[in-house]
Amino acid sequence: MKRGDSLLPRLGPERHPITNVHQTTHANIKHQISIRKTNNPGHPRRKDGVDLDVASEMSRALEKHIIESLRKGDSQLVFDEIASIFSHPTEVGRPRLEIEFLGQAHALGPDEYYLRDGNAVAIPKLRLIQAFAVARQHLRSKLQQARIGGSDNLSEGGKGVDLPDMRKATSILLLTDPEHLTAANSRKRMILQAISGGMHVGPLFDAERHFVDSLLTSPLHRHSKSPTLWSHRRWLLEQQRKHAVDVNISDDIRHVILPSGERHPRNYYAWSHARWLMMTFAKQDENQVGSKVISDVTAWCLKHHNDISGWSFLLYLLQRQKTPSDICEAVFKETITLTESFQWRNDSVWWFLHALVSNSLVSSEGISVFEIFIGNMFGSEEARGLCDERLLASKWHQLYWENKRHV
Repeated sequence: MKRGDSLLPRLGPERHPITNVHQTTHANIKHQISIRKTNNPGHPRRKDGVDLDVASEMSRALEKHIIESLRKGDSQLVFDEIASIFSHPTEVGRPRLEIEFLGQAHALGPDEYYLRDGNAVAIPKLRLIQAFAVARQHLRSKLQQARIGGSDNLSEGGKGVDLPDMRKATSILLLTDPEHLTAANSRKRMILQAISGGMHVGPLFDAERHFVDSLLTSPLHRHSKSPTLWSHRRWLLEQQRKHAVDVNISDDIRHVILPSGERHPRNYYAWSHARWLMMTFAKQDENQVGSKVISDVTAWCLKHHNDISGWSFLLYLLQRQKTPSDICEAVFKETITLTESFQWRNDSVWWFLHALVSNSLVSSEGISVFEIFIGNMFGSEEARGLCDERLLASKWHQLYWENKRHV
């Protein structure tokens, strides 16, 4: 299996409840055989309701000894135990979860389903696959029950649809496959129906944001850059704005965007979400909010000086209207001081410094310092003569690469 691939293939075509778009799947002949067997009254099923051939459907992605392990044990119990990780998310001061997947080298006992130390959780991949099989079956059956009732309504108590069980199933599905659109859209529908039913929106939004942010900031390779999860978070914040629930921009960027950017370098989706936050929610008290965010992002960029996405977002913040020039000057001086001290020669930090100069975000004194800095950094006489800021912006690449050959 290639790095970045889903832990499990999607097992057959599913129609999205909201978007009404067919999901791209890895359907195969075994899937069709399984459907026919499931419709057959004589098809064997476990006492916990899980198909015995669920593991067989996964044979294209799983090794034989894993398939045999999936046939053993109580998969429903595994599902309930792992789903309990996401329970009680609205407790005051409850930190976001930090979830990791364990490989075969970290085997647990037969009665152990995951390891937990505070907010840190480690789940064996085998246990996760067992829970995924149950979650997928639960989601399909619940959606089918709703359709049999003549509606896609998932309201609790209607046509036998168990809403808490739906939340558990979608949590496991998104934990296993962050691009599972059916699960994400089902959670949207449950939120909308809970609001229409008169449920208080504050705890509802807090619980969903806690779940999504835990996935986005955990050390999971695919989750931190998942367009489906970031889109779901954006939809959630739009619902908060619609219902007049405050959004703390500086807290979101400090505790969600920056950790996610650290988990996956040059995280396009995370930084795009950060821009959207600033454009959407920073219209009031922009100077105060902008100062806090600039301070946090500057500190992050100086710790990750190779990440061009972070520098690009910092430049975006400095270019926004109402940003005091003294802040730009302070960021420029701090960056150029550390660049000279640590002899940083990567493109990212140099692009940022030249962008500040070429966009007239620093004073003439700062430009003079920059000219001297180029000469000291590369030892070029030509660098000292670049006094025009437009010339600085246009020739720095050629000067940089010519000198880099001699480093």
